Amino acid sequence: MAYNYEFKYPRRKLREIVSRYLTQMHTMGRAPNCGVFFAERTFAGPHVRGWALAHGESAGPPDRYVLLEDGDVWIDLEGPGNGHDDAGEWLNAPTDDLAVLLAQSLKSARMGGDGLLVANEAGACQVVVEDRRETPQAFMGREKRLH
Repeated sequence: MAYNYEFKYPRRKLREIVSRYLTQMHTMGRAPNCGVFFAERTFAGPHVRGWALAHGESAGPPDRYVLLEDGDVWIDLEGPGNGHDDAGEWLNAPTDDLAVLLAQSLKSARMGGDGLLVANEAGACQVVVEDRRETPQAFMGREKRLH
């Protein structure tokens, strides 16, 4: 019997998990390693800085997760360096893969490793993501309070 737990507010839980992870990384003195462009690259540079993480153990090209300071997570489904900048999506809820990756990253960083951060050779890590403001969001319903 498989049991799938569903969060009442999945985006809030995702942001909580990512914010907790980023707080710990900042405490250890780590810094964002990736430039993030929304919709298209600009000559002025990346719009924001993000944290690019990748599983190093998978047989195929690793999925790359890009975490933003506000708690949003972009998953690059094809892996880095594939030439398909738009082959990804915003996560709307925490996943098991993300939870495992964040735990392994913290363990690696605490032990003095790279924290599973994508190598940053002279700003080589840059990713173009879909503009979040244009992503359709499901209506969560009216807030119901007991008075």
